[in-house]
Amino acid sequence: MLAKKVQEMPPEDRICFSVFDEMSLRVYLHLQQKHGLVAGFVDLCSFGRRPQLAEEVLVAMVRSIYGTWKLPFAFWLTDKKLQATDFAKIFEETNSALLEVGLDLRAQVTDGLQKNLAAEHLLGASYERPWYFLEDKKIVTLVDVRSPSGTPSSSTFSCGRTGRSSTSSSSGPSCCRTWKRSPGWRRRWGSATSTPATLTR
Repeated sequence: MLAKKVQEMPPEDRICFSVFDEMSLRVYLHLQQKHGLVAGFVDLCSFGRRPQLAEEVLVAMVRSIYGTWKLPFAFWLTDKKLQATDFAKIFEETNSALLEVGLDLRAQVTDGLQKNLAAEHLLGASYERPWYFLEDKKIVTLVDVRSPSGTPSSSTFSCGRTGRSSTSSSSGPSCCRTWKRSPGWRRRWGSATSTPATLTR
């Protein structure tokens, strides 16, 4: 179904980025009689279930850079003990699936937690080269700045590993707001447009 919708999109609307974020859960077990299992344990889908109680849920969303659409499309029940290798597998599998349906994936956004940065490092990204290649496709790794309370700020965002942030009240994806309004973006990205050079290569 998603692949069919993608084929109906104009090429520009297919240019997108993925977002991964974790939210806390109340520990709870529930018997799913239909499936013959107890829900509430760590469940990494294709990477298996584990006996630990799920404390968080990792949600994946894909969002168009130039279009107006966005879609939450996957989640995994996790706990705080998962390793960077687990997240690297999830990032790789999820982004590969987006490419398979025909989306033009350019970047992935995570928060600045060490396990996410370590997972991206396992995939080939680094501080000096904040991207990795997936099926010969360059995926830029971006960081969403957190507010002091630990939740995503609605107005302040950072692009890539530059350590700079921008404040904006305009609408649109957080990354697009930073690209368009962050002071000195022309110097940083070396482009005469509002799109970072790393995403256009």
